[in-house]
Amino acid sequence: MILKLKKSWLFLCTACIMAMFLAGCGHAVNLTEKRIDGIDSQITIALPGNAHELPLPVTLDPLTQRYLKGQRFYGEINQGLHIGIFTVSIDSGQMYSDLHLTNGQALGNTLSENIERASQAILSSIDAENVSAMQEAASVSGEHAVKQTYTFTADDKRMKAQLLGFSHGNATWVILVACDADSKNAPAIDDIMKSVTITK
Repeated sequence: MILKLKKSWLFLCTACIMAMFLAGCGHAVNLTEKRIDGIDSQITIALPGNAHELPLPVTLDPLTQRYLKGQRFYGEINQGLHIGIFTVSIDSGQMYSDLHLTNGQALGNTLSENIERASQAILSSIDAENVSAMQEAASVSGEHAVKQTYTFTADDKRMKAQLLGFSHGNATWVILVACDADSKNAPAIDDIMKSVTITK
């Protein structure tokens, strides 16, 4: 009986240690799902805090300005994570008609231009240098998306970032999350990006 108790106690101790070890392997950021309102669209995203609406750091191209319905920029710096969320809405129907573009052409052009401008503006705001990027296709709630992975330096630190860009109806969204590459919270970047859902 004593031997069985010792074995059971040893098993419980081992299980507790393993659980603590595995928990320590992840990031220490608590993420909570938040709603972010665009002009014609809405998303939910898991964030460590609350993203606040800020002055827009993105200069839009003349074509987007011409058909602009509205734009917003949200930002948050929390637990070493730099988060930027940019959304812009245009009168896409009128633009298609005026420029004789197909839906696919217009969406592709607008998304590419807004991703480039937004990423440059957000990375510049955190003094990013020596930037390198890789791009791959992705999807958000069934919509085609572009995912970019960045490595760069900022204040002599090695940083990593991910960008997710997609369009939904008249709205285009660009989300960028950056963190010190050596931080234990860097894995939270993946969790934040995977949490993005279009709700409207």
